[in-house]
Amino acid sequence: MRFVSLTWRGIRDVFEQLMFMATLSLGWWLCVAPLAAGVFLFLLTPLAAPVTVLTSFLIPPATVTLFAMADPRRMVSKPDFHDVLQTFAGSVKQGWSIGAVTVPFLIILFWNVTFFTGQATILAAFVPLWVIIFVFLFILMLYMFSLAGTMESRLRNAFRGGMFVLITRPFTAALLSILIMVVGVLFTLMVLPMLLIGPAMMAAVINRFVLDALQVEVVDPNAPTSERMYEREQGLNPELTVWDRIKRGGRSN
Repeated sequence: MRFVSLTWRGIRDVFEQLMFMATLSLGWWLCVAPLAAGVFLFLLTPLAAPVTVLTSFLIPPATVTLFAMADPRRMVSKPDFHDVLQTFAGSVKQGWSIGAVTVPFLIILFWNVTFFTGQATILAAFVPLWVIIFVFLFILMLYMFSLAGTMESRLRNAFRGGMFVLITRPFTAALLSILIMVVGVLFTLMVLPMLLIGPAMMAAVINRFVLDALQVEVVDPNAPTSERMYEREQGLNPELTVWDRIKRGGRSN
């Protein structure tokens, strides 16, 4: 199944470069941390809303950078710290433009669903519709961030590309959106997985789906060479099983 295959490839991307991906995740959380203070101030007084928005300044460019660094095409040449900073500095406008056209609507939809669910009002009938819109808008936002990071797309192209991926594979988009939200909740309950690999794994999996939908070739550095593939097809130099390797341990060839 294509969905399972792409999801597994994204997860494998994370574990094949675990230290780098864990560093990316922790760096992203450091950019999110100031928002906690902003939300606390907003809960004390809604007049602090401008301060809350200001504390979220680092999140959109950090998200674009996260997707850019989790691009599977970078596996053959891992970026250094200077590349990460350069990408972050150049992603402020991209990140905020995408966040500005998606996040406010997601917040409104989430508030509507939580407030009107169970209410004896005509607006409660719209809750299922709002949930569906939220699911698709959430994954569209992630597609757009992915395109901004992997393809360096600006807002218009990121929206067009995101809509293309969404419309051509709507059921995949809905399932992926729900999967990310469910896994996000589970990781949050366990805390440590969310801190170390949560953001990077989300970005890596989303990148795989976006690049596959756009038919962008991703070279697997661990794939066998054409010569080795020919040998396998001809039955030459068969690979040893784990048991054979154990039995031959310590022996000369």
